[in-house]
Amino acid sequence: MFAETALFAGYELICERFALFELDGSAWPVWFAGLLGVDFCYYWFHRASY
Repeated sequence: MFAETALFAGYELICERFALFELDGSAWPVWFAGLLGVDFCYYWFHRASY
């Protein structure tokens, strides 16, 4: 439990200090681009697994 908390806190710290930009989670283009990105990555992962 402590390790998970420490990893999450470290992740949050890195994101706050070194993020290049911040995305608006309520905007539909952000969700659409994320959906396309996940689908694209899954497609190539699936193709490479053969």
